[in-house]
Amino acid sequence: AVTRGVAGALEQLARCDSGRAALLRSGVPACVRLLEDESDEVKLHALSVLEDVASDDQGKRKLLEAKAASVLVSLAKESGTVTVRRRSNDILCKLSNLQSEASALIAAGAVLPLVNILRDSSECEQASAIAALRRLTCGSETSGGQQAAVDAGCVGLLVQLLGPGTWPAQSDAMHVLHNLVSCDCTRSSVASDVGAIAACVGVLRASSDAEVRALAAATLACVAEAGSRAQIVAAGGIDALSPLLSSENGACRQQASRALNSAADDVSSHSALASSLPALVTLAGSASDEARASAMGTVHKLCGGDDGAARGALASSGAAVSLLLLELSGGAAEQASAMASLHSLSASKEALATVVGSGGAQVLVGVLSGGLPEPSVRRRAAAVVSRLSAPPHSEAVASAGGAEALVGALSLGERAVTRGVAGGRGGLGR
Repeated sequence: AVTRGVAGALEQLARCDSGRAALLRSGVPACVRLLEDESDEVKLHALSVLEDVASDDQGKRKLLEAKAASVLVSLAKESGTVTVRRRSNDILCKLSNLQSEASALIAAGAVLPLVNILRDSSECEQASAIAALRRLTCGSETSGGQQAAVDAGCVGLLVQLLGPGTWPAQSDAMHVLHNLVSCDCTRSSVASDVGAIAACVGVLRASSDAEVRALAAATLACVAEAGSRAQIVAAGGIDALSPLLSSENGACRQQASRALNSAADDVSSHSALASSLPALVTLAGSASDEARASAMGTVHKLCGGDDGAARGALASSGAAVSLLLLELSGGAAEQASAMASLHSLSASKEALATVVGSGGAQVLVGVLSGGLPEPSVRRRAAAVVSRLSAPPHSEAVASAGGAEALVGALSLGERAVTRGVAGGRGGLGR
């Protein structure tokens, strides 16, 4: 009875500034010990006191110094009284705001009860728990927050919460999923979950929030890089990501381009990517855009693939071919990639016509005649110029100095090049 009375009195005093200040000086450990009392009434009084104490960072630190985290976790998991569990979780959520002490909360086991809130609590309680989990899973892998969340079944619960419909805490939920897929030790748990992939695709299609869409794209990029490219294609991820290439939001463009570039390693994506070629070319041609490199990488992968739709789109695209020709004026790596792509496309008569129509004969002859490119670049240039030398493009190549360049290419000394050059010169001779 005395303990109940004292606990009730402390609850009242904690609501005054002077009473709270006194508790901060020396009373927090005693209040934490009250949480271990057999009476739920005493526990609830103590929880009210600790809620007031945790209203600022100083109070949060005092609670953690008094080892309150482990006691609160125990109550949140094991108390038979719903109100005790709920209020214990509320304080754990408050403590998670002290980012510098996140590791202490994780070590105390706070992640599991917070994940459990996602199973059957109110929307408001779920939102608070998700925000706390976002903070507890954003640290380094060694903190253990990500692994604890996965072990508690967080991925499946996030998938449910990110399903159809609007959820107020969608941004925090996407942050948590991205935190898990960004961590080496938990990446596979997300990447292997087809439900998580489908949830991200659904967010891309339904959300109007640029930050949330960028997070969904970044999550799919990590999933693709982990090897689940075919699963992204099967879930409709290519079509969902492609519109972001033209987004006004830089993070959306960057993450979508990154995801598509990785997905393009799987040839099953190329047919869907064909319809995105105009946006990819525009992005790849934007010298100042951070998404440029990955967009250019996707274009190269489409050139090197064997998908009919993708190769047809490239062969008829003056913008794509002009971009590749422009890359030939770049550094050694850019020249090598561009020449490999042009060489691959030049097997198509339609592509040859596009190359000539884009002023490519003069550019390629210049590459073949110049002394700077790597031998492999010149060999491929010789092959492309040789193919261009056949009718109806012979005159364009001859006017650009193709005959002289092909004669010079004989010095490369490779039999395949010699055969190609001989055929090319034959075309120009006519």
